[in-house]
Amino acid sequence: MQPDLILLDIGLPTLNGIEAAKRIHQVSPRSKILFVSENRSLDTAEEALSTGAGGYILKSDAASELWPAVKALLEGKRFVSASLSGHDPLTRDTGGSDSGKRIDDNPYFRSAESAAISEFLASVIEATAADFGNVQLFDSTDRVLRIAAQHGFERELLNYFDTVDCKNDCACSVAMNERSRIVVTDVAADRCAGPVKTVQECRLPT
Repeated sequence: MQPDLILLDIGLPTLNGIEAAKRIHQVSPRSKILFVSENRSLDTAEEALSTGAGGYILKSDAASELWPAVKALLEGKRFVSASLSGHDPLTRDTGGSDSGKRIDDNPYFRSAESAAISEFLASVIEATAADFGNVQLFDSTDRVLRIAAQHGFERELLNYFDTVDCKNDCACSVAMNERSRIVVTDVAADRCAGPVKTVQECRLPT
């Protein structure tokens, strides 16, 4: 068989996924490989991608990222899980400087103008049947979140959340400060809901 796309785990019995990927490339060099793993180690992700695999996503993010990742690989692009995007194993600085840990250094999310971000958001909107959505990227220079793509929001909200810092009284600011997932369950009463009453869910990688 010469499959177009292979989903491959790391922790396989007898033969691990990284070694399997090397052998697959020998017998089916045109097959694209997407690693889907629980392993969050940057060294492991780096080793997996060094086999020539086209992508690496975490199982915890698969619900929102699997389809965008599959689509990217079949279009000849590469994809790394958003949870690893601030520490991209292909660009990280092994000398320990902060330059290798910026989300805008990720080759898949290089700039706010990148079509990949808008395509990613559109895929999530379609998959979740949501009416609204946005993607905010962390700017480590100013230590703020900036809206890189959005769908359905009015100008009032976009102006208010154009940049979010640690002092903003909103869900995204709380998520940024606590490095944890924040879910607003009562938009009428929760102080994190912001000036425009819409359901928000904000999550940042630890």
